[in-house]
Amino acid sequence: MMSPKYDEYRALFRKGRYIEAAGFAETAYLEGNQNNPFWLTRQAAALIKIREYKESLEVAEQALSLNPSNPYSMLAVADALRGLKRTDEALRYYEEIMGDPKITFFAQKGILSCLEAKKEWDKMLGHMRKWEMPRNSAFVWKVKALTGQKRWDEAIEICGQWLAVQPDLPQALWALTNLEIQRDGISLQKSRETRTGLKTV
Repeated sequence: MMSPKYDEYRALFRKGRYIEAAGFAETAYLEGNQNNPFWLTRQAAALIKIREYKESLEVAEQALSLNPSNPYSMLAVADALRGLKRTDEALRYYEEIMGDPKITFFAQKGILSCLEAKKEWDKMLGHMRKWEMPRNSAFVWKVKALTGQKRWDEAIEICGQWLAVQPDLPQALWALTNLEIQRDGISLQKSRETRTGLKTV
């Protein structure tokens, strides 16, 4: 069972009151056991939400120094590094915590986000073939990877499967619309080039 104090923090976080959540977590840490990194990781998570990546990294590294094997501290460091676009460093942390079942989903999301930033589409697809992921998340990342490879028709097919599971989902409808525009727009441009013998600038 979660403590009332953590419930209060979560309520702030869910309402998008991230500055207050960060301050609440900082106070909770200072008033509690300062050898326990828990509240530092919560402060770092709230700081990331307001894009204070440098401060978040400092807090996360403080948490990690208290317990270097704590996966939540490593996750906080990885998220902050990714926010700072230190992608390779973030990726190493995410890969290190992949084996912890409590945070596998967050590690997967971090790894795929890093690979997306590096445009390593084949690696993304390779991971997804091996990993068990929530179905909605799998659709999102497959569409991103296939789009990155300009495999429009395959990405559109995945969107169709996604909408079959969750009809009228705005995220899926938006992805499908964008893909059709990209595919058909490119096809129309190539058609014009073929007819005129000239490339569109």
